[in-house]
Amino acid sequence: MKNLKVLAFTHKHVELKDLGNLVICNEDLESRLINLKHSLDIPEIFYIGTCNRVEFVFYGAHELTHEFIADFMGKLNFCVPQERLQCYLGQVNKYEGMDALNHLLRMSCSLESLVVGEKEILAQVRRAYDRCREAGFTGDFLRLMMDRLVKTAKEVYTYTKISRNPISVVSLAYRKLRELKLVENPRIVIIGSGETNQNLAKYFQKNQKAKFVIFNRTIENAKALAEELNAEAYPLADIDQYKEGFDILITCTGAPTSIIDNTLYQSLLNGETDKKIIIDLAVPNDIDAEVLQNIPIHYIEVSSLQAIAEKNIQERYSELESA
Repeated sequence: MKNLKVLAFTHKHVELKDLGNLVICNEDLESRLINLKHSLDIPEIFYIGTCNRVEFVFYGAHELTHEFIADFMGKLNFCVPQERLQCYLGQVNKYEGMDALNHLLRMSCSLESLVVGEKEILAQVRRAYDRCREAGFTGDFLRLMMDRLVKTAKEVYTYTKISRNPISVVSLAYRKLRELKLVENPRIVIIGSGETNQNLAKYFQKNQKAKFVIFNRTIENAKALAEELNAEAYPLADIDQYKEGFDILITCTGAPTSIIDNTLYQSLLNGETDKKIIIDLAVPNDIDAEVLQNIPIHYIEVSSLQAIAEKNIQERYSELESA
């Protein structure tokens, strides 16, 4: 167990807008981890990236010195200035051995989450592990560790009240949305068909009628979600051709930079001038800052949900000792 290591960057020590610089998109993950694994002779590794954490879990005899961590981060080729990278090195949490295992157990049980008690983190960890396992980055050690994480997390959710009346970032976003005055049968444009957008769309579908349109890089995934929502699906590359307008824009992609600039946003408006609602749960944000500066918008993002999340943590704090 002493060779289990974790390097963690989380919402507790890194601003969410800065955390986005460390997110590795799916298209780049394999090549960057191959380079890291071979360069530093790491036998097993996987990467976890969510809206409030970026973590590297690996097995190896390496000592987590400042020099090693600097070399580790440097070989991942993050597109940030050297001085910014140095700041990240001062914000990293490092865990070894049993401390690493305990951290991963707490994380998988959502005790380290922005929203204590949400169950999405366990599914996110499992998907992150599976992606790296399928790429050949993991072995028997991390497989056995994952088995233990899943078993423990399921026991915590089953035998404590931590997930009673479950609250997630998605449900907090929907709660915030409900405080706004929504038009009847709103036109909703969804960008990205991942779990976050799937869950948010299901909240809408359950509580009110809406007309959905889905855009996604992979059209097959867009069609799968569109079928559930009785919606239209299009490739993301065609979004600049969309001229039907919208009332609510929901976006959550794994893009390393913003994908909706002022020009594209004006195109999506198609001449409409009423105040729109944007739910941007991507880290880094999918909406360019210029859009927010120039146009009146009701804007809901992950960082704006932190105050609500903190209240939730206080309500559930008594359950932490039970877990």
